[in-house]
Amino acid sequence: MIKENPLWGAPALHGELIKLGIEISERTVSNMIKRYKVGKPPSQT
Repeated sequence: MIKENPLWGAPALHGELIKLGIEISERTVSNMIKRYKVGKPPSQT
């Protein structure tokens, strides 16, 4: 989910996981984003 939605932050991803019935803390989601993020999204300039 992190790779498919690179612009989403921890609160958005956490909310989606809760909707799917996956109980996880927002802090854990934040740590996972840091670990699995491939790179920054392309610049718009």
